[in-house]
Amino acid sequence: MERAYFKQKMSGGKGAVSRAVDAVFLRAILFALLYLLLPKSTNRLAVAILLGIALCIVLQLIANARLKRFIARESLSIKNEIRRERLLIMPYDELRALIGEDKALIQKAEPITPNDLLETIKSPATVCYATADYTPQAKTLAQRLNPSLKLLDVCEAVDIQISDSELSHYIKSKMLLKKQQRRIGARLSAIGTWKFLLLGALITTLSFFTRYAVYYRLLASAAFIAFAVLSPYRRSLINSSKM
Repeated sequence: MERAYFKQKMSGGKGAVSRAVDAVFLRAILFALLYLLLPKSTNRLAVAILLGIALCIVLQLIANARLKRFIARESLSIKNEIRRERLLIMPYDELRALIGEDKALIQKAEPITPNDLLETIKSPATVCYATADYTPQAKTLAQRLNPSLKLLDVCEAVDIQISDSELSHYIKSKMLLKKQQRRIGARLSAIGTWKFLLLGALITTLSFFTRYAVYYRLLASAAFIAFAVLSPYRRSLINSSKM
């Protein structure tokens, strides 16, 4: 489940169906390009299939490596988010004792604004820790009025260990919330039915360069039918989701 969450986030919010459609579309384009670029003297269909499989394997290995790096980076970000939530509800005096009395502390849930930072800028403190991000305006003001003041994340000062089970529970709760908020129309709109139209046109074009024209045109017809069926259904679902 956690892997599905990371895949969806890395793809910009696309669901499993949308990612599958994209993958099929990409591989169809790849196969078509290979078929067109290969010389006619060779058995183009067989060679294109073999090369397409090899390239798909390479692309999958690259995608797996990217996903692994993304999971590591995103897991760290989520753990920091959990830490901030804990530090946000921690009593102010207790949190101040953890970071040191000589450091400035701003305990807020919302981004730190210039007004929030003004008292710290005027104080003798050289380090300020906050439980939220600093706005660009706050950073600019601090740099202009007190260049020696360091604006840091409170997670850098307080090391709270977050277990893998806590991380898993946090991700599951976010996935459940998104699932409850998501509508069918939004999922279908992410697929992009125009891809079926483009795929049908591509396969139709290829049918003029192969001995298996009938089979290619049958596949193209299936793509056109999918476009014709899904397009009005997609529009009606999107309209109903706006009501």
